[in-house]
Amino acid sequence: MRTRAGVLTSIALIGCTTDLGSLSVASTTPPPGEYRIVARGVEGEKCLNSLLLIIPLGLTIPDVHGAVDDALSKAKGANALVGAEVYESSFISLLYNRICYGVRGDAVELVSPRRP
Repeated sequence: MRTRAGVLTSIALIGCTTDLGSLSVASTTPPPGEYRIVARGVEGEKCLNSLLLIIPLGLTIPDVHGAVDDALSKAKGANALVGAEVYESSFISLLYNRICYGVRGDAVELVSPRRP
């Protein structure tokens, strides 16, 4: 009986971690050098839909990298986001589930600094 309680407690306390993605540059200040704003308020998302919490619908795993790529694809010529905000949204039910990672910000084109 004691073993069963221990096993059930262990199962109840099991958690998981996930990699939210990787970024080549992350900063809390504006990028050094010059940049040109291509589009304001662009937004990108990367989502995973599933059935019954375990059956994925599609082959993608949500991550921040994919959300940034999605946002940049909406602004031709942009190669970075400034003033970016990262968020997570989810809808979970017994039948259908959706987990998304998203980013919104101003899409910019970084301009190489001029050399003296």
